[in-house]
Amino acid sequence: MAGAGGRRRGHPRAGARGPGWLGAGHLWALLAAVSGTASMVASRAIARRERKPLAQVFWPNLALALVMGAALPLVWQPMPLADWLWVAGYALFLFGARYVSVEALRLLPAYVATPLMNLQFVWMVGIGFFGFGELPGVGPMFGAALVIGSGLWLVADEALPARRRLRA
Repeated sequence: MAGAGGRRRGHPRAGARGPGWLGAGHLWALLAAVSGTASMVASRAIARRERKPLAQVFWPNLALALVMGAALPLVWQPMPLADWLWVAGYALFLFGARYVSVEALRLLPAYVATPLMNLQFVWMVGIGFFGFGELPGVGPMFGAALVIGSGLWLVADEALPARRRLRA
């Protein structure tokens, strides 16, 4: 409900404007977006020089293991065998997914690879809805539509000149 001055009630920062409105979550999301983009750009640049995708998969995973391993003693709790199996399965799946991503970024043109990479956000919205019963708000739905629309636009834009050349 809008109160005096047009601010919504219920949340202390609801309706607020300016830097005070931004929280730590916003900054973490921005850092994730920037670092994820930098990772994809670096992956494309490295893939042009390095022909062995396994090296490009191994070293980032090793760096991740070392950094997270340094923090592990602070939060370690013993796990049952079933959880270790989940960890191992997840690690194998992540390693395979990174390998496929590196190959896709190396072999596919950017206008094809980028929309495929961005589909992960659409999957997140879908899995949240179907797997966890989360009803996405306007923002995530708009974002998913933007990702799908921009991917279709890029593919159509690249396909149209090819069609014109075929007709000529």
